[in-house]
Amino acid sequence: MGDLGVWIQLGLDSISAGKPVTRDSYSVLTTKEMVYPALMPTIYGYLHRLGSLDAVLYLHRIVLLIFLFLVYRDSIKSLDKQAWSYRSLFFVSLFYFGISILFIDRPALLAIIPFIVSFKIINQRGELSYKDMAMLVILEIFWVNLHGSWAIILGMVLWRSTLRGYLERRFQTRDWLSCLFVGLATLINPFGYKVWSYLAETDQISRHRNITEWIPTLYPHQFTSQTMAYCLLVLIVSVHAYTKRRTTQWSSPYYPLLFLGFLAIRHTIWPFLSLLLYLKSEDLMQPSPVLNEAKRTINLCLASLVIFFTIFMTPTLKPRIVQYLPKTKSQLFTNIAPVKLAEMIKNENDRRPIFNQFEIGSYLIYSLPNKIYADTRNIIYSDDDIQTYHAISRGEAGWEQALQKYGFGWIMIDVNFSSGLQRQLAGNSRWIKRGTEDSVELYEYKSR
Repeated sequence: MGDLGVWIQLGLDSISAGKPVTRDSYSVLTTKEMVYPALMPTIYGYLHRLGSLDAVLYLHRIVLLIFLFLVYRDSIKSLDKQAWSYRSLFFVSLFYFGISILFIDRPALLAIIPFIVSFKIINQRGELSYKDMAMLVILEIFWVNLHGSWAIILGMVLWRSTLRGYLERRFQTRDWLSCLFVGLATLINPFGYKVWSYLAETDQISRHRNITEWIPTLYPHQFTSQTMAYCLLVLIVSVHAYTKRRTTQWSSPYYPLLFLGFLAIRHTIWPFLSLLLYLKSEDLMQPSPVLNEAKRTINLCLASLVIFFTIFMTPTLKPRIVQYLPKTKSQLFTNIAPVKLAEMIKNENDRRPIFNQFEIGSYLIYSLPNKIYADTRNIIYSDDDIQTYHAISRGEAGWEQALQKYGFGWIMIDVNFSSGLQRQLAGNSRWIKRGTEDSVELYEYKSR
């Protein structure tokens, strides 16, 4: 379930309160005031009331279908039959493979609709119309209340305005007006200007704490199949930009998205999402005038390679692959939901707090009334609390006293990441192992 559970619960609580909840009530810790895109959990909350978790999951699939339809309509449908070649197959396969990392039930999926619509508007070569400006403002208002990636629209417009003004040597009035109005639109949300500090803190704190998806893409231990696909994409676009040597192409918003991908693996998704629209605008989906047998063979090999990776890295097969990956890489696909263990605690009607694995916290918030230690909303927790979490997980001296401080009655950990604590619990008569689900173990505290 990833971090979906906490957003559903936050939505349900906000609906009950009649306003966005700003104080966390799920953790035993004292946390910061919460600032977040309030529309997203509200949508989840109402859908959950209507049709439980299934309704939320159906929403994600509908969003994905709408996105794929928009891409198909604007980049593939208009191609002539003669345009279909191994190169076209390769690009479509690369597109699908690159976006497949997003085929999980996380709130980030909701952002792809405002993203692809805004990209198409900003990527046009002519001057933005007033209708385009109004549409971008509406999209930004929607996005800033939907997901934390809302600054991408503003970044794309700023890039376009700056580069077009520099390359054409004239002031682009409507482009800069778009920047102004889109910037002001970011303030139209329940938290106002605080969303900017939320954005900055999320980036700064997540990097400082080495959250996997926030680590720079080309770090050695981050070199995954997604990284390889991203490097291939950068190579293709770079070669195209060099051979074309058309200066006006640099004003395309595709380039800042491509550069953004170097900053963190989570950002590599954006150039893949917009790949086919960019290729269509650059006429790269059309076949080469002269395509000899050697080029056909190269294109076929590339297409076959990408299709192979696409098939074996699709979401349904990822769980089977994760067990064979190194620990540092398998974290990218961790999606733990200990349903049976949570049900065991619920059936016993035991509301003592749970010391939990970081990634499990969201599901526990959704499924149980018990307070937990922490979840994936890492920026609301202090550095000291995060350090304490790691010290307990490693089973360092004083681990039991740290647990007693908050009166934890349960421990739920993934043994792949908390082996030190597991060893301590195995030799402790006060902590009784109650069950195992996949790699997650549940322990209960017994005072006698």
